[in-house]
Amino acid sequence: MSAMLLLPCVACGWAVLSPSALPHTAPRSPQPVAVISSPFPSPGLPSPHQQLQSATGHPLSEAYQSSPWPYRVMIFIDGSWLYYSIYGRRPECPLTRQYGEGWTVSHTVAFDRLPHLISQHLHKQLLKQHGSQRFVEVARTIVFTSARADTHKLSRRMQMFQQMAQSNFEVHMRTTTGIQEKCIDIQLAVDMMHYANVPGAYDCAVLLSGDKDFMPAMSRIRQSGKAVALCSMRNCCSQDMLSPSAHVRDFEPIWLDDYLDYLVLPTANLAPGVPASTRAELLRVVTDYLREQGGSASSRNIGRYLQAHRMSSGEDGLSQLKQKHNGLRAYFSGLPGHFRHDRRPTVRAWLTRIPGGSRLPCECRGGAGGGEAHRREDRPQ
Repeated sequence: MSAMLLLPCVACGWAVLSPSALPHTAPRSPQPVAVISSPFPSPGLPSPHQQLQSATGHPLSEAYQSSPWPYRVMIFIDGSWLYYSIYGRRPECPLTRQYGEGWTVSHTVAFDRLPHLISQHLHKQLLKQHGSQRFVEVARTIVFTSARADTHKLSRRMQMFQQMAQSNFEVHMRTTTGIQEKCIDIQLAVDMMHYANVPGAYDCAVLLSGDKDFMPAMSRIRQSGKAVALCSMRNCCSQDMLSPSAHVRDFEPIWLDDYLDYLVLPTANLAPGVPASTRAELLRVVTDYLREQGGSASSRNIGRYLQAHRMSSGEDGLSQLKQKHNGLRAYFSGLPGHFRHDRRPTVRAWLTRIPGGSRLPCECRGGAGGGEAHRREDRPQ
């Protein structure tokens, strides 16, 4: 029995129209699909076309839930936590264990790869847990941090956040007036909860931190119907955030430790014809000289020693340092894990840590003058 279609009619109220009277419409040809490849290499995660096993052991390749709407993600980064987790030389640091004590000289962290890594990892978990083939779109990446007003612009801390800003991260940096930063955690938590209530802002909030102070905000976001994911490092993450009874996560944690080879890259040559190992050599020369001097030396004597010392590249150490680091002060400020800067108005004090040994102080007074040894134990910036 063929189906009939009822249509309103002016004369009798309704008219009956058979399917044969409907205009014939040719089937539409499939539309071309645009594929945009990522500028970054794959972080080693499976593609949607690979065979994945569900929790029951059955393949998911025939049970994909495709959707034209992307799975929108916003990444919220605790910048100060990330800085000290990477450069703070914490116990059992995975970067130091994998690349050595001087890894900050020979390698650099590609922060611009973070969104791609997180989106790929979430896509994998959506595919494995729910059979969902939705494209994971990172809508925004927001960073919250602080720095003292006198933090050198060439310090590693400032260069880290400048690199993030150049990667189109939204960096919010407050000026710290005391010893500890204030309101940064509150600002991050408030923004996470704010965007959770903005229609279409995100489907999932990704917190890059290991601070358990964010747990109340994570719980409230989940109660509002949004998903929450955690990205952290194992040696810097509170165990409270990992407990299933905390109910603060919808995904397994994304451990940066597992993707160091993807995020940490060898430092490119800073000058034509100079080997990549030159920066590590320069650090070794300076620390060896300070050790020979009992742990302290004036900036003038350091400069004279470097000028007389020939590097493996053939040029003297002082010329190489000026060419690549804009002078001694910028060089020391850029290596806070090895040198400390005393920000008193009349004294510039430097403290170096010999790999595998104790901390050695080095103080510089005035412009290039010398000074006595001065030990400081404040936190690096």
